[in-house]
Amino acid sequence: PEEDAQRRDFTINGMFFDPVNETLLDFVGGREDLAAGVVRAIGNPVARFTEDKLRMLRAVRFTATFGFSLDVATADAVRALKQQLHQVSVERIAQELKRMLSHPSRDQAFQLLQDTSLLADVLPEVCEDNAAGQADLISIGQTLRHLESTRFEPAFALILKSLHSPVAQSVVRSGSSPAVGVCRRLKLSNEETDCICWLLESLPVLQEIRNQALHVRKPLLAHSHFELLLQVSAAIAAAENREPTDVRFCRDYLSSLIGDELCPPPLVDGQDLKALNVPGGPAFRVLLSTIRNEQLDEILTTRTSALLRLRELVNAGAVG
Repeated sequence: PEEDAQRRDFTINGMFFDPVNETLLDFVGGREDLAAGVVRAIGNPVARFTEDKLRMLRAVRFTATFGFSLDVATADAVRALKQQLHQVSVERIAQELKRMLSHPSRDQAFQLLQDTSLLADVLPEVCEDNAAGQADLISIGQTLRHLESTRFEPAFALILKSLHSPVAQSVVRSGSSPAVGVCRRLKLSNEETDCICWLLESLPVLQEIRNQALHVRKPLLAHSHFELLLQVSAAIAAAENREPTDVRFCRDYLSSLIGDELCPPPLVDGQDLKALNVPGGPAFRVLLSTIRNEQLDEILTTRTSALLRLRELVNAGAVG
């Protein structure tokens, strides 16, 4: 057991329990560090991190999660070896980031990543492309502190928010967005990437939610990630010391709806287009989208009115 303990990462993880004698075996000072709230590498921290470079990120995660302090010598070893983190697979690095960002202590983890100089190696895009520099990093930390979520995607969206240009939302899903580039570099799943990008795309829309047409507002509120979007918006408002008016507006609007008003069944479908001899292809999408938008805008309220409008669009050559 003593030899085994010397090969483990941190003193608080190096204790054993003897179930026969019901005694604690501590060869590395783990009990004292646990009581003092200290994350300390066992033995020589450089040797421990050289054995497994991911331990540097684990040191940050444990320190933040438990609300402990990071031992000075251990932190110094992280700074000295941080560039070796690139030897670790991005999948393992991403997994540690997910664990950090899904925990309520995510703001402390983000600060520790900066203090240990790991942030520039884990998320170089955020450090290199951040025009406001340290001021924006401080703002990110403050916003993360107010985020109430058990998911990592909202936190990651807040971190990548500085990379996302609202003017260029159309490039997000084409893969040319810096935020998409970070997600792909970390090999996040398509579902995770889509969620993060949707949050970034939707934030500017939410900020103008009162002025949005119903066909823009309703799909946003009906989206499966809408609650995550409200969490992000509320965190930003709290960090900026202002009321979450957009969040409240959405809550009030949702409570005012009755039945399926938010997402009513479509009034027309592809069969109706075929009955009017509309050729397949882009024409279908344009016509169905037009009718759907007018339905959500509450211009068309019955199937009869929708069919008349559809025939009108077809006769007018609305699809070219």
